[in-house]
Amino acid sequence: MFVQFFLSSLVLAVALSCVVALLFWKPVRSVLLHLLEEDVAAGWTRYVAFALVVAGVSSGTRVRLLEEYLAAPSWNQSALQGQLTREFWYLEMYRTAIGTVEGMAWVLLGLSLLAGTVHLLVRKNRVNKARIYISQTR
Repeated sequence: MFVQFFLSSLVLAVALSCVVALLFWKPVRSVLLHLLEEDVAAGWTRYVAFALVVAGVSSGTRVRLLEEYLAAPSWNQSALQGQLTREFWYLEMYRTAIGTVEGMAWVLLGLSLLAGTVHLLVRKNRVNKARIYISQTR
């Protein structure tokens, strides 16, 4: 039963991660195209999508419960199996979904902070180049 629970949690985390990565494909690509050349942005977009899926699956999959079940003594495993009620499954699938989205949100937050910093640096560089050009033409 615990193996079914783990597989259900894994499938939910993978599916949700793939859907969210697909939803954010175009926004991530447009941000990266604004900052990078087209071929470099295409590669980084794939990398960010991969990072989103990995972060979602790793933060959403409920491995700790399976570890506790496997580490439990054999006389206690039947009691643990009895705790797998329908309500428990609903609650843990909800936790899986929330954990998946939370992990992906952290990756997207980090990307947005990095993109904002790069944007400010590029803008500052353009302003400095314009000042140098103006001072040279005088």
